[in-house]
Amino acid sequence: MPVSYDVHTVFTRLRGTHSIAIFFTANGTVGSVDIDGWDLGLSGVQSISGRDLRQGGSFPFRLQNGRSYELLMEVRPGKVTVSIDGEVKGEFAISSQALEIVEPWSWDPGVIPAALGIGSYKSPTRFEVIQWRTSG
Repeated sequence: MPVSYDVHTVFTRLRGTHSIAIFFTANGTVGSVDIDGWDLGLSGVQSISGRDLRQGGSFPFRLQNGRSYELLMEVRPGKVTVSIDGEVKGEFAISSQALEIVEPWSWDPGVIPAALGIGSYKSPTRFEVIQWRTSG
């Protein structure tokens, strides 16, 4: 992946109460933007240098089943900006930070390498649009 890129997706969680995630590469590591995580309605980038969304830096956002959402992630060398439905919800500093995939996600990028991925944890979700583009 380039050092600066955008990921745009449109998704609908059909049922369930758990999070969706977009897995991405930055700074040579893989992290995720989770929406409606930890059964607490927490959203944002995790894990940043071992800190997940429960340890601060998240923004509150609960998904409504059956509703379509537009998610834009702007990945830059020093930060990730997350917008939902055209509104910036959070900016996350990632400069010199290691990103990691947290439990309960079972994907290990060391075993199955990928630069981008999508996930829905125990909640059927339809991803209607998935696009990325180089930025900058």
